[in-house]
Formats: sequence, structure tokens, C-alpha cells
Amino acid sequence: MGCGLKIAYLLGRYPTVSHTFVYREVAQIATVAQGQGALDVCVLSASKACDHGILDRADICTVPTASMVFLADPIPTQLERAWLAHGGRAKDLRRARWLARRWRRLGIAVVHVHFLGFSAALAAVACEIAEIPLVLTVHARGLLVADSMAQFTLTRTAKVIAISGHTRGLVSKLSQVNCTVLPLVVDHATVTPSATGAFHVLTVARPVAKKGYPVLRQAIEKLDFDVRWTVIGATEAEVGGPMDGLNALGAQSFAQVRACYDAGVDVFALACCTAPDGDEDGVPVAILEAMARGVAVVTTSVGGLEELVVDGENGLLVTPDDPAAFAQALARLKSDKVLALRFGRKGRADVRQHRCPDARLLALMACFENVLKGAV
Repeated sequence: MGCGLKIAYLLGRYPTVSHTFVYREVAQIATVAQGQGALDVCVLSASKACDHGILDRADICTVPTASMVFLADPIPTQLERAWLAHGGRAKDLRRARWLARRWRRLGIAVVHVHFLGFSAALAAVACEIAEIPLVLTVHARGLLVADSMAQFTLTRTAKVIAISGHTRGLVSKLSQVNCTVLPLVVDHATVTPSATGAFHVLTVARPVAKKGYPVLRQAIEKLDFDVRWTVIGATEAEVGGPMDGLNALGAQSFAQVRACYDAGVDVFALACCTAPDGDEDGVPVAILEAMARGVAVVTTSVGGLEELVVDGENGLLVTPDDPAAFAQALARLKSDKVLALRFGRKGRADVRQHRCPDARLLALMACFENVLKGAV
């Protein structure tokens, strides 16, 4: 499969450990883009986070800071006034104008950005200057913790893509923009064996409030059998300090995550909740990855999780912020290994059937084509 479109992506900070699914999408687009300059990837700032090697840094262009922009396209007065009226900084417009000049000269046909936030707002300005359509994939945070630029961006977006029906509902509450659902996907993976020894619970998540580490810790403390709890993405201090059976590894490479699964996991657990600022998970990619490996999942009915995990069919869902209910769900899978195995098999079958990367790529490319045809 090949495409004749020239596509651009604008990333915020790179790399970011929680955005690996975006990098996989970019890499997949690169495999079907035809010709030199058919894919342009720009990043606003660099980070020192773990780089999983999905993208080649040599193929990524860093947008110059405002003070380093010397050549850029002019901006219409009305657009500049709208940016400032929504709280944007005047100096940031230099970077948007630089992007407009770059994308126009490269002949970019469509720009795609993930997340409703600063990067999307900057891309919206650049696209309007260069007269290039912007396609925006929205996730939960930019909608639940929307900034003053949210409406500015949405009204300048040619096409909005949501990662779940729940996310599409959030878009509808914020704007009248028509929205298409393209679920997040996951690569195929080998089946994970059950653990030997103590009941092994795995959690892969950043140490942020919406991941619910305090609730999960309390739930595990309530269990009356030996538990080995491995945490990837957060340190011991970030999950509440020392605890019997806890092995908190912090940020790890894909190879180390894979090694953990290959050594045996009984349950993947993530106690998602609504954070104090209103933020919550849409569909955690870590849960998709666990299901792809045939591991039974226990999580909560937050965000779009009910569209992924069907309680009693391919995993267990409990009410958020309820350690006792979460503990009961873990104990149920400990005592019924046949049930855990059935959940794992069904979850794996579900993601293979409905979360296929190739199918999503075709749908995404169709979205780009339709935007260019005016059929949004």
C-alpha cells in the first residue's frame, strides 16, 4: 500500500514515554509514504525521557525557538488577533509562521496532530496561514482539562478524530464539531505465561493521579495471600514507599517490559480514576498491550475503558476509588485460574479483531483523503 499524500506531524515534547502509540503511528505512515519529503515530522522541544527507538531522531526536525526564527510566512491580522484574544503569546506566532513556511514549501497536503493543547493550537495557526487542512486526534486530557485555546483550535480543524465513543461525547460537550471515532490499536504479541510462585500483579503506568496508584496499593494490602506487585513507570517512592512484594522499577525500555511479561504475569491491574483537576484516562495503551499478550485485566469503569474491557467477559471492571472492590476482583482471579485464562484469551482475541494497526492505518489515510476532497 502506498499513498501520494505529503503528510506532516507536529509533536510537542519528544520523546515522551506515554506517547509511544503516536510514534508507532508515525512510523507506520512512513512505511506507506511515497517519495522524499512525503512525511515531515516536527517537534517543539526535546526531552531526556527514555527513547524507545521507534522513530529515527535524524528524521525529526526541531522547530526553532521564537528568538531563532528569521524567515517565516506573514500572518493575517484577524488570525493574530484571535490568537491573542484566546490567551496566546505573540512570540509563539513566530514559530507557527515558520511551520507555515516550511509546510508550504514542502508541499504538505495535510497536517496531523495528536492531543488538544499547545501543539495543536500552533499547528492550527500554521495550517490556516499555509491553507493546509489540519486533522486533530483528541484524547481525554485536552477535553477534560481544556485550556483557553481549545475552542480556537477546534474551530480551525478540518477533521476531529476521537479515540473512543466516550471521547467523542466529550468533544460534543465542548464543541459542535463533527467527530469520527478511530480506536487506538496495539501490535500483535506473544502470549504471556502465568507466573510461578507468588501471585504476580503487573502495573505499567506513569506516576500521575489519574492512574490510581494509592487505590491499587490499598487494594493489594488488603489481600490475604502472597502477592508480587511489579510496577513499571513509577518508582517505589512514587507509589507510596516500601511495601512487601513491591518491585517498582521506574521508567523502563520496551525490552525490559517484554522481559517482565515473558517471565510470567497473572494479572494486569490499573486503578484508573478521575484526578483532582478532572483529568482521566481515555483508553490506556498499557491495558491494550496486556490484553494483546493474553493477560487478564482488572481496571475501573473510567473514561472509555468500558468500550475496551467488558466486565465478566474479557476482564473485570470495578467502580473507581474503591480499594475493597479492587481487592475482591484480584482475589477472584487468584482463586479461579480458569476464569483468568478465559479473560486473557477473550481479551487477546478482541484486540486482534478490533484493534488492528493495519486497519486503523487504512481508516486514517481515508480520513486524510476525505479531508482533501472536502468530505469531512
